[in-house]
Amino acid sequence: MSDISHKVKLWGQLKHLTGQEFVEVAGSQNIDELVLKLAEQENSIAHFLLAGDKPNPSILIFVNDNQHMWGTEKALSGTESVTIMSPIAGG
Repeated sequence: MSDISHKVKLWGQLKHLTGQEFVEVAGSQNIDELVLKLAEQENSIAHFLLAGDKPNPSILIFVNDNQHMWGTEKALSGTESVTIMSPIAGG
């Protein structure tokens, strides 16, 4: 387990459902681990974060203002700025 902790900024529905703009997520070495741990930690948003038992590729994640591309491995050192947005839908 990693001692790394990430301060994650939540936007939109994720912020509304948790009642928090920022959450701390410990022990994540990459984006997939971070999403899984966040879903476990914040049950109120798990349905947005997960597709089955894996991270939902529809959520938008930004690392240091660069959008994370699902299917690519992104290691995290603990110094990155991480922002997560729920999927945006409209009609």
